[in-house]
Amino acid sequence: MEDYEDYEPDNEGSLELRYLGWSSLEPRVLQFAHRLLRLDVSFNQLISLPREISSLAILTELDTSCNKLQSLPSELSSLSWLRILKANGNQLTTLPQSLDQLKKLEEINISENLLTSIPQEIAGCSSEPTNSVASE
Repeated sequence: MEDYEDYEPDNEGSLELRYLGWSSLEPRVLQFAHRLLRLDVSFNQLISLPREISSLAILTELDTSCNKLQSLPSELSSLSWLRILKANGNQLTTLPQSLDQLKKLEEINISENLLTSIPQEIAGCSSEPTNSVASE
């Protein structure tokens, strides 16, 4: 794992940690739970996300695209403010049914994965007409 000690969210609550070659999420990222609104860990080598991702309670956007994720943790369902989830370009074979608990979810991009089906429950994530699901 590449040493990248000087990162922290900007004044708008965004943290961009792209192209770092990480195979797992640095535990230090979770220390910013009280102010992290947008997290971009795309274009790494992430194999999984820790269950502790649930501590990022005020997160509104999560970009995990272009990694090596084979699954998403069911703990994502506790991110009640999440509006945008990008998980395209991974190796996902299934999605947790618990994603239906993300009532504020407006956009999910799961294209370019190994999915054979999408849980029906995801269709009810948002009552907003802008709800869109991008898949293969």
